Amino acid sequence: MSSKRFQALQKGNQTEHNELIHAEINRLSNSCDVILLAQYSMARALDTYERGEIPILTGPEVSANAIVALAGE
Repeated sequence: MSSKRFQALQKGNQTEHNELIHAEINRLSNSCDVILLAQYSMARALDTYERGEIPILTGPEVSANAIVALAGE
């Protein structure tokens, strides 16, 4: 996580943090097939992001799905 995003979180500025995440998603969308937001704080930024065609996965979602799959075995 860049220091700007971390500082925004430390100051309690979730909006700025989310906007920085959104900008990075937009930048990466041009060169990636999928984006993984591994940190919980990053995953929350998707609540205010209008998704495009590229899949965006989150660490919490991937982890929860893995746990549910293992519990079902």
